[in-house]
Amino acid sequence: MQEWDTLINTLNLLEECRRNEDSAVLKINKFHQKILKSDKFSTKVATKLQEYYQAATVLTNLEQRLIADAQTHLKAYESALEDLKKKKRKPEDKISSGTNMKKNRIDEDGILAPGSNVVIKPAEDFILGTILGYNSDIKKYEVADVDDINNRHYVSSKQCLPLPSKSEKEFPENHAVLALYPNTTCFYKAVVVVPPSKNTMGHHAGSYLVRFDDDGDQNQPVTIYNCLEFPKLRK
Repeated sequence: MQEWDTLINTLNLLEECRRNEDSAVLKINKFHQKILKSDKFSTKVATKLQEYYQAATVLTNLEQRLIADAQTHLKAYESALEDLKKKKRKPEDKISSGTNMKKNRIDEDGILAPGSNVVIKPAEDFILGTILGYNSDIKKYEVADVDDINNRHYVSSKQCLPLPSKSEKEFPENHAVLALYPNTTCFYKAVVVVPPSKNTMGHHAGSYLVRFDDDGDQNQPVTIYNCLEFPKLRK
């Protein structure tokens, strides 16, 4: 996430600034001790001391600006993270429940039938789509965004990721997956924390517990129907 990278860069600059500031203060203190020991204060000494104070002042002002920038970037990151969670929000019973997902059907030619649910990446995000048909002339599926049936995309079979079935092998702990973020129609990269066979916790028993990138330390429940191998898509 760009906001996170910007925040980290600003904090790194702030840390470097504070190190330089500490170094400048140390030089000033040593210079003062030297003056006290020699009991001399010439114009040359005064000029040198002024240079040290000016350098320390510049660093102090820079530190204040970087602190303000870090606070601004932190708010931007928190806002972007909240937008990510709210993006394409749908009622949980319609989106997150694997029982409501249509079972994908494949014909004798290996073509997914209309109505099959798939994951595509028409732009920046992976989204949930529904196959409307297959164009054999261009060898591409016509896929509609589940949020907007009029928002359609033509994708090749390599760009069209069928949702998994229950019979498929489960992913182990620490495995990279592409998972449906709860209460949305978007899929994001995540890491398996607890596989379904080991998840016996209440309402979400039998689901994956995953940790999404840029989502802090939260473990999110994702059904087996909404968790698939992280892909290497080709155009």
